[in-house]
Amino acid sequence: MGGLARALGLQLKRVDLMACTQITYSFDPFAANVKSVRQFLFALSPTKTRSTNYNCSYKIDVKSDRSSPKIHVKFVDGHEAIFKTENLSTYDIVRNFNQLCEQHSRKK
Repeated sequence: MGGLARALGLQLKRVDLMACTQITYSFDPFAANVKSVRQFLFALSPTKTRSTNYNCSYKIDVKSDRSSPKIHVKFVDGHEAIFKTENLSTYDIVRNFNQLCEQHSRKK
């Protein structure tokens, strides 16, 4: 297992959805740069990850207009974040997602 794969695995183990109320994935499956958003969606789909907050809803918006892939996250404190994932790797998305979740967590 390579270093990047190991680092991604460690970041995925840290995912905690308690700070999130909704995650919306928006992408055109026929566009060129959708791999990272689809991998992030797949990585956050397991029951173990979902069980960290059953009140966090997932919405998948599949488009056919060649629009850029995005992830829109709503947090429990009312803040929102939009990840424009066109030029981000899956690792970058997960790492930044974890950082934002820690910042917006109610556990402070």
